[in-house]
Amino acid sequence: MSGKNNKEATPLTEEQLSQKDAELNEKETNLKKLEESLSQKEIALTEKEEALLLRETELNEKETNLNELEESLLKTETSEATPEPEPGLDFKIDKEKFKFKDSSPKNFRIGGKVLSQEEIVKDKALLQKLIKGSHIEKIK
Repeated sequence: MSGKNNKEATPLTEEQLSQKDAELNEKETNLKKLEESLSQKEIALTEKEEALLLRETELNEKETNLNELEESLLKTETSEATPEPEPGLDFKIDKEKFKFKDSSPKNFRIGGKVLSQEEIVKDKALLQKLIKGSHIEKIK
């Protein structure tokens, strides 16, 4: 009694070889189809990833722009909340110095026309009338 297996390889018949060849060819074809399918899915995923990265970049740019705009608007709001009045125009009448108050409007509607402080100073008669009002002060 020896512990060896006495089985010998039995050669396959021509029909069995053809069948085995056909099975292997079918398996190879299926594996190639699967490989092609996986390759196409990988390409699609890569394209999707690139599209998402592009979209992320666009959104980051938009966020940056919106943050800059928000910051700009907040600065504008702050500066508009406490505007510095523009100084009124200084002028002389008969050797006396006068000035439009800083709080005075820069333009006045008089007789249906809009006149600037500069235009009013050129009209002595109109200036005489306005000196009595609350928009002009005497400088000492």
